Amino acid sequence: MLKHIIYALLAANLGLALWLGRAGADPQVKGSVRMLLNADRIRLVKREEIARPVSTEGVAGSAAEPERDESNTHGQMEPSDEKAAVDRASTRETTQGNSGQCWVLEGMNDRQSASMEVALTRLDLPYRVFRNLVSEPAGYVVIAGPLASEAEATALRARARAQRLDAFVLTRGQWKNGVSLGVFSSRKNALRRQQEARSKLPDVDVTVEQRFRERTENRLLVPAWHGGKQILSTQLNEIAHKNQIKTDWAKKSCKDVEFSPPNQ
Repeated sequence: MLKHIIYALLAANLGLALWLGRAGADPQVKGSVRMLLNADRIRLVKREEIARPVSTEGVAGSAAEPERDESNTHGQMEPSDEKAAVDRASTRETTQGNSGQCWVLEGMNDRQSASMEVALTRLDLPYRVFRNLVSEPAGYVVIAGPLASEAEATALRARARAQRLDAFVLTRGQWKNGVSLGVFSSRKNALRRQQEARSKLPDVDVTVEQRFRERTENRLLVPAWHGGKQILSTQLNEIAHKNQIKTDWAKKSCKDVEFSPPNQ
């Protein structure tokens, strides 16, 4: 009897095993089993779809945004931003160039200033020229007169030359119709000639006057920055030296100075 019971249990186990094997091979049964395990989260896919990327379109919640490249966000600008910054700087220099610094070249005569202006214009650089009339001592002159008319001055010149004195009639200026009896670099030599002329022409008023020569002194200014680029003193010094100007450019404040655009 015990033997028959054992045989019945073995047969039952074998039948159960065969049934479970068929259930695993049957897709419908297999799907049913998996859905019972997690019906809310498990989605059945075919084998050929496993390697295929799953679209997130239509799924609740938006897809993750692509990561931003922040490698250029620390102290750097995009090319378009950099160009805009340069344009703003250039505009600021044009309208507010008087708030920065300038390169200044002083002490030029008219010829030197003209040559520098031509050179800067060729380089398309803005500049500003200030022209000052400078009066400086130029020795001493011994003068007889001045007299009432040029005819009297001419007659006095003849008398002076007859006494072996160098004499010339002055036809303009503050000593017009006077007679120059000599120009001297030192006052001592001028006084000596005065004494000599008084001894030879005792009836003529002879004086020693200091001479002054007027000349134009030009001061040239160039902004230290133009068009977003720095203007170097070495570049300007090279231009100056080529034009026989030995003085170097010096950097100074150019407050309240307006520069004209180049080539104007």
